[in-house]
Amino acid sequence: MAQPKRHSPLLQGALREEALRRLAELARELERPYETWALSQRPDDTGLRTTSLALGRCGLALFYAWLWKTGLDDRAGDLAARFLEEAIDLLPSQSMDASFLCGFPGVAWTAEHVLSVLDEIPDEDPNSGIDEALLA
Repeated sequence: MAQPKRHSPLLQGALREEALRRLAELARELERPYETWALSQRPDDTGLRTTSLALGRCGLALFYAWLWKTGLDDRAGDLAARFLEEAIDLLPSQSMDASFLCGFPGVAWTAEHVLSVLDEIPDEDPNSGIDEALLA
């Protein structure tokens, strides 16, 4: 069997350092309370900016989980867990469909993915409630 290829960095030197600075800046900005974001002042009838992978807490949980995995920010794992917990807590109050990006499956996938990136093994299935809701 062929050995998997080793990862080679996309950026090196000054470009890498600049990218790391920008990543840290982005992480700091995303950590600000949602209510202070310019986007939060606009109507959100669909609830997309609350839980979705693209604009909501699931996306933030995913971002911070992978940031933690890089070792660039020790707090990122806690932030990932916080945003994931917030997304799950919002489920009962959101009108959601069965889509991956904006619905229950996206939250369920995010929970599984973030917990695996953070190397956490839950005592019970974090998606049992979501599974039950989808099967009902």
